[in-house]
Order: sequence, then structure tokens, then C-alpha cells
Amino acid sequence: MIQVDISLLIPWLWITFSLEKICSRDPKQFKGKLTMRANSISRIAFLLAAVPLAYGQGTATTVGATPLKAPLVPPALATKLAALGTRFAVTGSERLTIVGSIVRPSAAAVPVHIVYQIPRKFHYSEGTKTITYDGANYYYSASPSAADTGLCESLFEDSVDGLFYNIPNASLMRNLMSRARLDDGKAKNYTGPYLDIFQLILPLPSLPNDPRRTKFFYFDSPTQLLDRVRYLSGTNGQTAVETGFKTWQRVAGSSAPSVITRTENGVLQFTLTSTSASITAAASDATFTLP
Repeated sequence: MIQVDISLLIPWLWITFSLEKICSRDPKQFKGKLTMRANSISRIAFLLAAVPLAYGQGTATTVGATPLKAPLVPPALATKLAALGTRFAVTGSERLTIVGSIVRPSAAAVPVHIVYQIPRKFHYSEGTKTITYDGANYYYSASPSAADTGLCESLFEDSVDGLFYNIPNASLMRNLMSRARLDDGKAKNYTGPYLDIFQLILPLPSLPNDPRRTKFFYFDSPTQLLDRVRYLSGTNGQTAVETGFKTWQRVAGSSAPSVITRTENGVLQFTLTSTSASITAAASDATFTLP
């Protein structure tokens, strides 16, 4: 059920009571000005009281579950966060583990193991290759190549785990469009996708040199789930990158993508496919311990 803190309404109730006392004195002497001011002040007070509710204070939670310290997101992204389910709402489901395979062009599939943990922890293993971010520092098992940093950026920084707890560090966030089309808008038989598009400038501390990048996040309008991320990367921003998050599945009351892809200048770099996913409580084990 939705829980509302009645203390949030106290400012509105106090101003309403004060205005009623003033109105009872002699309304004629104000010649209609009081009514206008009262209405304006009441509206402002109500909006101020409602602001905390817009930032998720009314989030529905499972009975008996402890609310998780949810990421602070603007109202326009609150529905996107809610669509992800319980992982970002209550304790006990902070860790997402994905087992699957990655396929690169002209190469066979290779098994991979990925662990995400709220807030902003990431571990990737592929044979002897490992990439770890413990929430503050990163580790690459070998000197990171452009392919390695691209892998980390797509799988982590572009993901919902990388995004939502990074929003407070954004130097810009704009809601560009809702239900946008990807064509020129002329086709009468267009069937989708319809996307909500956000522009953010974000730091990427899991990458060498902590770059800051302008990114465009596309959320599927019907499902509210992340569909793709686009941005320019590489030397002088000459590489057009798109990370795709497809075939979302429900796992223990939460949503996780089954397929993640990365393209650079339209050329596919990898396709990662999940064969199993599990959600568990956060753990202080060696998963995110840096050498």
C-alpha cells in the first residue's frame, strides 16, 4: 500500500487555517485581493508539501520489507525507476547476478558472469578477464583496451544500475521528448517504438581518467524500461555508440534485460545474452574486492 507522511501536509494545513482566520475579520476591506492571494498561497503551499511525494516518498513496498535508500530521481524518471520493481525499492534484493555468454564478430560465444549490486557496484568476468568497480575505484585485470572500457561502459555505466545512483552527479539533465518516434514522423502505419528521451551529462568513474560524457537515454514509453543509450565517444567524439537493452524479463519481482548489445558507428561490437539471472541481498564478500 502507498504510505504518505501526514507531516508533509502540515504547511498547507497551517496556511489554510491562517487564511481562514484572516478572512473572518472583514473581507470587504480587501476588495477581492485577499481571495486572490489566498488562492495563490494555498496552491504554492500544496506544491511545496507535495514535492517529497513526487520524489518517491509514496513508493509502494512489500509488507514487512525495509525500504531501501532509493536513488534521488526527478519526477519524470520516477515511473522508470518504479518499472524496475523491488530491486530499487526494498532491502534484500540489491544484488543482480547474470550468467550468460558474449559473442563478438567472427568469434565464438564465451561464457560470462556479471554481478551488479546497489549502489553502483559492478563485477564482470570472462575467462581470465575481470573488470571490477567497488563504488569508488576500478580494476581491470589487464591494461584496459578501448574494447575493455567500451564493454564496461555499456554493461555498467549505461545500465540502470549505473544510471540511477549517478543522477545526483549529473551536470545536466533534460527531458527532451515523450513518446518520440524514430522515423521522420510521416509514416501513417508506424507501429513503434515510442520512446521517452532524456539527455544527461554524467561522470563515468568506472572508466580510466574518469571521463564526463553527454548521453541520451531512451526509455520504452509503454513499458517504461530502458531501451537504448546513444552518445559520442572516442578521440574527438568521432565514434557514435549505441547500447541496447532488449528482451526484459521479470526476476523475483524485478526487471532485468536478457540481451545487451553495443554498436560503434553502426558496427556491432558484441551481443551479451543472459541464460539465467538471480536476485539476492547485498553481500560484503570478495566479489568487489580490488587486488
